[in-house]
Amino acid sequence: MAPGATRAHSTRTVLGWMQTWTTLHAHRGFCDDTALTLFRTCTSCGPTRRRDGLFNTRIRPDGQPNDVDTVVNANVIFYLGDTPDTALASAHLVQLVESGRDSESFWYYEDLPTLYYAVSRAAFHGARSLARLAPLLAEKVAAREKRTGWYGNELATALAACTLLNLDLTREPSLARAAEALVDCQQADGSWMRVPFYRGALPGTPPRFWFGSESLTTALCVQALAHLETLLQGSPSPR
Repeated sequence: MAPGATRAHSTRTVLGWMQTWTTLHAHRGFCDDTALTLFRTCTSCGPTRRRDGLFNTRIRPDGQPNDVDTVVNANVIFYLGDTPDTALASAHLVQLVESGRDSESFWYYEDLPTLYYAVSRAAFHGARSLARLAPLLAEKVAAREKRTGWYGNELATALAACTLLNLDLTREPSLARAAEALVDCQQADGSWMRVPFYRGALPGTPPRFWFGSESLTTALCVQALAHLETLLQGSPSPR
């Protein structure tokens, strides 16, 4: 079994849910981990959906504390696609982004570029209900450019570039600037620096620890640059 498969197996619960921790941890699992690990392999996250149509972060029995994170919901839509099960969650995301209330809609991820990336990725993979946000997301991404092509760190810059590419906004001037900035900050060994991606803390409590790695940052930087390169060569976009 490949190392990645071994890691995934060690975090899979007896019910098939995936979690950040190993199966020795008390958590039953997380919607986020399950959706991203099992993309295209299953068809339902039904037990985690609330009465209002949004998806809980944690997979827990009814009555236990839970919460809703918009990045998690965007990842579930990426996983399930546009279906009756995801219609209300998708409408909620659209409303939040259009109303400008998106900055306080997530807890476990570090910054808005992550939400924009998650929404754009779901749209790129067929969630057309989110594609209407493309022009607005382009404006929001452009507004976060801190200096020429730079969005604060390597990870945020890669997420901004991927968002524009996912939404087929290839003529946005900020895209070329972001790609150039990523090339300029690549390290001598070919990687990009470690940057916190998500954090561990319950909503309403101060974050106690963060998660990120050189591998994660590098993967997203490569995704952005490879996607752009295939478009420039006239090849199909990588999925």
